[in-house]
Amino acid sequence: MIGAGPQNITYRILTGGAKGMVLTAAYAEIAEIIQATEQTETHPFTVGERFTAEQFVQDGTHRWKSVRVTYEIIKATTATIQLKPVDGSGKTITRKPKKSYNGRWCFTLDDNYHNTFYKAESTTAEKIIKDGEENAEKTG
Repeated sequence: MIGAGPQNITYRILTGGAKGMVLTAAYAEIAEIIQATEQTETHPFTVGERFTAEQFVQDGTHRWKSVRVTYEIIKATTATIQLKPVDGSGKTITRKPKKSYNGRWCFTLDDNYHNTFYKAESTTAEKIIKDGEENAEKTG
């Protein structure tokens, strides 16, 4: 199960010819619960990482100019990250990383999506390497 709403659930088919398909169903359609575990994933962002954002600020007139600001992660919990400008001239901001549609973790610094930063899970990369090694052993 991927998600649950007030009336329906969203789930992914794990086996068979339709493996990987995502479907929705009403709660009444649930025939059997095979396994009831909650999967909690932790974002891969760590303290000390830096991200450079392009932000628009007004100079003394009514003109806007583009400024590059580098942020550093100063605190990371399982659900959130706190960022502060490296030059120290700004306030600390808190963001909640989430998984994007393609499975990569991301967070956005501002309201527009121009400053969205992505990062792949390290465990995913390790899994790909391990799967490659296993496949090489089978063929070798």
